[in-house]
Amino acid sequence: MPNTDLVQAQDALNIAKVNLASSVVKTSEDFDPSGIEGFYKNLQSYRSVINLSEYEPDKDSELWRYDYRYATGFRILNDEDYANEEEDDEITPLLVIEAEFIAVYFSKRKLQNEEIEAFAEDNVGYNVWPYWREYVQSTSSRLGVSRQLSVPLYTIPKGKD
Repeated sequence: MPNTDLVQAQDALNIAKVNLASSVVKTSEDFDPSGIEGFYKNLQSYRSVINLSEYEPDKDSELWRYDYRYATGFRILNDEDYANEEEDDEITPLLVIEAEFIAVYFSKRKLQNEEIEAFAEDNVGYNVWPYWREYVQSTSSRLGVSRQLSVPLYTIPKGKD
C-alpha cells in the first residue's frame, strides 16, 4: 500500500531547480588517477537530506517554497586503510568527492510535516541524483581518471518497498 503522505506530497510539489550548494574534492599524495579503478572495491558512500527550508508565499506569489538540502559523497581508500578502518582514526582517503545540492520545489498549499518528511525520504534523492552523477563524472575527468568514475543509477534505500 502506498504511503499516503508521500503520494500527497508528490501531487503537491513541483520541482523548480537543483543547484550545487557546495563541494569538496580531495586527493591524497598517493593518488594515481591512472590506477584508481583497482580501488573501486574500497569505495564508501553516503546520501541524505540534511536540511529543509520552508518559505511562505510572498505578496507576488501564492506558492509555498520548499528547499531541501541534500548531501552526498564518497571516498576511496587504499587496501590497507580499508582493511584496518575501524582501528585507525588517521585514515587518508585516496580520493574524496562530496557535494551538497539544494532542490527547490513549489506547492500551491502548505504541506504537513509528515508529507515533508515522506518526500525527503523517498523523492529528493531521486531528483538530485542525475546532478550528482554528472558532477562525479565531470570531476573525475578533470582529475585525469582514465576511466571516468561512474555513479550507479539511484536506488531506493534498503528497507523500503
